[in-house]
Amino acid sequence: TLNMQLAYHHNNHRLVTSYRHKLSQLEQVSVAGIWGVSSQWRLAGRIDYSLRDQQIPEVVIGLEYDECCWGLKLLHRRYIQNDGSIDRFYGIQFELKGLTSFGSNLSKRFEKDILGYTISNEGF
Repeated sequence: TLNMQLAYHHNNHRLVTSYRHKLSQLEQVSVAGIWGVSSQWRLAGRIDYSLRDQQIPEVVIGLEYDECCWGLKLLHRRYIQNDGSIDRFYGIQFELKGLTSFGSNLSKRFEKDILGYTISNEGF
């Protein structure tokens, strides 16, 4: 197994590229990023490309809004299942800070699905 990563961080922008290789199983390149559009808005996403299969097995795109009292997260994930079928996930989370949140728990999904994203760097 071989895993390599190259990361770029500058202010509220992050970019991570990775290469993974497992003999006879996987050879994949991934690019993930978090881009602060403004002080409240940021885009996050990841795209994987399989060099072995010459296809895109997974794409994740997220959008976040973070204000002092509330926040909003939107996420779309498109991926190929083991049987070759394509599946999609759509999620939305609305949070009233200090009180409650509604919808999917997207903070953990962002952290799991997007290289370089951590819950601790929400809102920068």
